[in-house]
Amino acid sequence: MSLEEITGLFDLTRVQKNPAIFDIAKLAWMNRTYINKTAGDTLVDKSRMFFADAGLVPAQLDSGTRSWLAQVIELMKTHVDHLDQLPAQMGIIFGFETSPPGIEPAVRELLKKPEGQAVAREFARLVEEREVLTAETYREIVAQVKAATHQKGRNLFHPIRGR
Repeated sequence: MSLEEITGLFDLTRVQKNPAIFDIAKLAWMNRTYINKTAGDTLVDKSRMFFADAGLVPAQLDSGTRSWLAQVIELMKTHVDHLDQLPAQMGIIFGFETSPPGIEPAVRELLKKPEGQAVAREFARLVEEREVLTAETYREIVAQVKAATHQKGRNLFHPIRGR
């Protein structure tokens, strides 16, 4: 709609006297939805400075770094409500801890059961068979583990993720 059309539809008698409500949770949901629907290469331009300020990428990106960052953003964008959260969410890519992460108690219990052990073994076997792991191959591996072990939900994902 043009500004003229919007102006023509405005009628002061339809304005409510109730105060406006600013819903932060709904705003976060709307922003998350926008981020998820936007391509990673478009989000590079909008989030590049957050990565540069965190010291993770140079302020001026060459084409190779830009392309790589777009792919990484595409993988991680579903985990954030705001673009400034992307650098912290990508700690798994930009930084590695010297000790392995802890396994949560509930997952530890799942791994004691034969079903949990079967999921973990099958996942490890399929990962070993691949030379390159991508988001798509990860999804394929998880689907194969699900088919082989007949596990789903937390019984499938918790032994794989450790959470």
